[in-house]
Amino acid sequence: MNDRSQKLLRAFQLFGDIVLLNVVFAISGWLRFDDLKVENEAYYNYYIQLLIFFNLSWALISIAFRIYDLRPGTEIRTSVGKSINALLAHLVLFTVLAFSLKGDYYSRLFLIYFYSGFGVLVLIVRMLFITLWRNWLRTGRYARKVWLIGESAAGKSFADEIELHPEYGYRLLKSPSTVEEARSLIEKGEVPTELFCAFTRGDTSLGEWYVLAESQGIRFRFLPELKWTNIRHARVDLLGDVPVLVPRKEPLSYWHSRLLKRSFDLLVSTIVIVGLLSWLLPILAILIRVDSSGNPIFAQARSGLNGREFRCLKLRTMKVGHGSENVQAANGDERITRVGRVLRRLSLDELPQFFNVFAGQMSVVGPRPHMLEHTENYRKRIDEFMVRHWIKPGITGLAQAMGLRGETKEDRDMADRVKADVYYLEHWSILLDFKIFFWTIWNLISGRSKGV
Repeated sequence: MNDRSQKLLRAFQLFGDIVLLNVVFAISGWLRFDDLKVENEAYYNYYIQLLIFFNLSWALISIAFRIYDLRPGTEIRTSVGKSINALLAHLVLFTVLAFSLKGDYYSRLFLIYFYSGFGVLVLIVRMLFITLWRNWLRTGRYARKVWLIGESAAGKSFADEIELHPEYGYRLLKSPSTVEEARSLIEKGEVPTELFCAFTRGDTSLGEWYVLAESQGIRFRFLPELKWTNIRHARVDLLGDVPVLVPRKEPLSYWHSRLLKRSFDLLVSTIVIVGLLSWLLPILAILIRVDSSGNPIFAQARSGLNGREFRCLKLRTMKVGHGSENVQAANGDERITRVGRVLRRLSLDELPQFFNVFAGQMSVVGPRPHMLEHTENYRKRIDEFMVRHWIKPGITGLAQAMGLRGETKEDRDMADRVKADVYYLEHWSILLDFKIFFWTIWNLISGRSKGV
């Protein structure tokens, strides 16, 4: 597929979303109001202006978030994740507009109709489009014709990927072995769309192939022999003219992703603090104090974002003065009080951490924070352990939702948690946060200790 086709497909997707937005807007207005007559002054003055704002803001946000980009190997999950981020950004932008107007100009019921309808339909359309697009590429009718030059391991892997995944949209032609043979094929009209070079170290003909490709208008690609397994989500940055390979994908390295996550954290923590902790925390504090002496709430030093120390709040579940603050709790631990056992079983001892979330020290979803001594211990024994500190620690996380919680008797137990935490870091999306959050709630309600 050439660049012109790519641009047409992006324009087609944007046009489809704009049409969908206007249709949902009209239906939402019809459901909320008796009619849509422009003579209706309130509707004309405010809702027509809102329609223009919705159209322009969605066009700008969707382009900025690159939700219409189509590349070989584009997955439905990736496309849907980008669309969800764009929808949330659109909602945040409207919220800012609504607050700036300092007036109650728009019906809340209308907005619920619009965002729920538009959100669901956009995601459905995006999933259907990506599915159809991948099936269309699988036919090979409009596949990119490519040459593969060289016999390195990277080249063999590339050929295997093309054969295994026809939906990538590549068709491997019989490739020449020398530049002279390539020129002869080009003269006969056998011109590929792209030329992939996979040379072993020491081959000096790379420059000749590059010159040939550029002179014939063939796009040149190079497959480096990195001999690295953790390369799936790597990207290449440029420091001046120097290419720098970044091996890990970090969605939260982008400001708009951090903004979305922080908005989610503030929303959830505010609801929990005001709606739940305002009355439940005093009750639990009294029960803890009656059961055993000591402050019901304590703060413990934990490792936070980038390994920085912070004070993690918890409800006290152990006896005061047991003399082993840094020893991990185990099943049947005699230090745990009667009320503490109930709190731990229901995970209620973690509730004060919503104040840490509100303060920006933690997130609702993220890797669980460890005591400082445990961090120093495990960083020497578990690969990638410190990578999990690149994002804020969470009240719950992917590891906990999967049932990887409780006492870590062996290094393998911690290694499994770290693996889940690193996967979360590399695949973060606001949709994944929602899933983990509701998985955790479901596990608590259903009593499932093994997760989902």
